[in-house]
Amino acid sequence: MLAKQDGSTGVALVTGGTGGVGAAVVARLVEDGYHVFAAGRSAEPGRDGSVTRHRIDVRDPASVDAAIAAACELGPLRAVVTSHGVVFKTPPRTMTEEDLLTTLDVNLAGTARVLRAAADRIADGGSIVTVSSVGGSRGWASDGVAYGASKAGIEALTRYYAVALAGRAVRVNSVVPGPLEHPMAGTGGAVRDSLGDFDAAIKALIPLGRPLTLSEVASAVGFLVSGHASGITGAALPVEGGLLAK
Repeated sequence: MLAKQDGSTGVALVTGGTGGVGAAVVARLVEDGYHVFAAGRSAEPGRDGSVTRHRIDVRDPASVDAAIAAACELGPLRAVVTSHGVVFKTPPRTMTEEDLLTTLDVNLAGTARVLRAAADRIADGGSIVTVSSVGGSRGWASDGVAYGASKAGIEALTRYYAVALAGRAVRVNSVVPGPLEHPMAGTGGAVRDSLGDFDAAIKALIPLGRPLTLSEVASAVGFLVSGHASGITGAALPVEGGLLAK
């Protein structure tokens, strides 16, 4: 079990924790006193201070189950964040079967596998946060149709698990990033790439007139994981500068 010298109250598992939003979330949760189990498809296994890295393939139920079990060996699992994902830049009319099935398998079914495996292992009073996207709430003519569908499905999963786990005071919420400042930021980055002239599109789309930062998304995750959000479950928290309000 983990020693408490760093103020940690338990373990937080982050899928997709090796880059983009996931890496920012890992850094934030370390600051908040967690030992973070950063799981990713390209992760180099090992431990560095308050971070343990583990290779995972969310398409494989056995790999997901093994990751959850390994995280629980480090201490009580108190937080789970799903930030893994893929996107294919194909317009709705030319979406291929491979694009569709791969995106749904990784993004939607992969999240379902993580939530299913974590549901009985996360500590009472714990918190689960899924990373969605504004692409799941509105349409884009240019590309990302399978991606948007997968993110809408993730928000539905979130609501179902929020109700199912409420009896153990486990809260389940989503964050909904918009276009992000970081060009390789995954969820919001997919929307970013679909906007063409990014700076002009941002001014037209986002009331705040700027893209969001990785740290802003990570801060929203940190809030939902924390006791400050103790009365919030089944919610989708937009981090998109007001884009969805228009």
